[in-house]
Amino acid sequence: MKFRQQPLTVVLREDGKYSKEKSDTDSAQAEEKVICLKCRQEFSSAAYLTYHLKMHERGRVYVCEICDKGFPRKYLFDRHYLKCAWDPMHCATCDRAFFCRQHLIKHCRKCKQQNEK
Repeated sequence: MKFRQQPLTVVLREDGKYSKEKSDTDSAQAEEKVICLKCRQEFSSAAYLTYHLKMHERGRVYVCEICDKGFPRKYLFDRHYLKCAWDPMHCATCDRAFFCRQHLIKHCRKCKQQNEK
């Protein structure tokens, strides 16, 4: 695995674009680190930061009709909507709720074994 001689930091320029600058630190194995200037979250690469910045730019595009909670990405909304809109399945033994059938089956096996003891 190759490491850069000097660590890099990503800086927001006046034109609104990001640029990489060398740091004065003399660590031979330091990693590149980028920081979101809006929420101060750190990322390991500029690509992750770019993906994250789209969330700030777009805002909460996908909104749940049931609870009015908003999500910046469709897959997050879809995962939430399954839990919010559908009726959960319940374990017949302990009445614990599950949204995924496979998780319910796995739980019911364990729950049944524990009650038999």
